[in-house]
Amino acid sequence: MRSEAGRFAGGERMRIRIADHAEFWSGVMFVGFGGAFWWIGTDYDMGTARSMGPGFLPMVLSWLLVGLGVIVLAKGLSLGSAQAVSRRGEDARREAARSGSDPWLTARALGAVAASLIFFGIALPRIGLVLSVFGLVAIASFADPKLRWPSVIVIGAVMSAVCAGVFRYGIGLSLPMWP
Repeated sequence: MRSEAGRFAGGERMRIRIADHAEFWSGVMFVGFGGAFWWIGTDYDMGTARSMGPGFLPMVLSWLLVGLGVIVLAKGLSLGSAQAVSRRGEDARREAARSGSDPWLTARALGAVAASLIFFGIALPRIGLVLSVFGLVAIASFADPKLRWPSVIVIGAVMSAVCAGVFRYGIGLSLPMWP
């Protein structure tokens, strides 16, 4: 059996197929957002590594987002015959079903994270950074039904201390710490 470029030994053509739709579309989303942020960031002065301008951090983060998106997108693709790609896709679907991917849990997680971010935005000027971060962690913990309250309290306390240390004392932002 002779093998040509673009063909398997059996004569079937190699094709790039989407093996995991979730990873593929997540990668497309990362690349899209990274590209949009890069374009928006081109209006700002980038500066240099020694003297960073206002566009330096957004530009670097957009490059990282595009790079991550390309990696995730590539993981969602598969090179092979249609039958081989189909078998890998079926295996991935079976594994997702076995792992308990439940749309209700996904919606719950999305709602908990969104609610925690809204809470943080509203609460920060009113009750301060420490309690706002602690509340954000507590509300976001509803995203994972296996997380227990002692863990949430420890995570909230540590995150509050880290945020206070970094934002207030590390870079000197004048955020209210307490109500």
